[in-house]
Amino acid sequence: MLCPPEGPVRRMSQKEPKWIDTVNTPERQILDLRLIGMKHALALGKFHYLHASAPLAEQCHERWLVLQFVLSGQQKLVVDGRETVIRGGEMIRILPGQRYGTGPWPEQKGTMAWIILNLQPLPRGPALGMSPESIREIYSLLTDPGASMVGPMPKSAPAMIESAFQ
Repeated sequence: MLCPPEGPVRRMSQKEPKWIDTVNTPERQILDLRLIGMKHALALGKFHYLHASAPLAEQCHERWLVLQFVLSGQQKLVVDGRETVIRGGEMIRILPGQRYGTGPWPEQKGTMAWIILNLQPLPRGPALGMSPESIREIYSLLTDPGASMVGPMPKSAPAMIESAFQ
């Protein structure tokens, strides 16, 4: 799905496939997974804000799936014009072509992590430590447009995210 052209948006397209925000701050860490040769997982990030922070500018990615995990607190996102609240212990899937940001709201105090997965080209062989069949099944579940956008995160997600940053 292509990103809609209306309004100002940080738009990711096939013309600029390499742009990913990887700026680290004292409150925010981002691992650029491309630097270690990963082709399908592009970046893993985490922030721990003690205070509300500047709003997240609207973005749209034509080839990327974004999974956001709220580890503590809650976050308000606007996805394709619809306000969505994600609470601690929940995750949200942002599909390719969906516009998202925090709208006029600041990013809230709390802890959130995210991973950006490249969907084009889809893995044909083993990827992300999984067999070809498993990766296709997982990608199919994650990209199902009929599935709920927000749901509980896997119980193992917080520990896996923490271990990646250690």
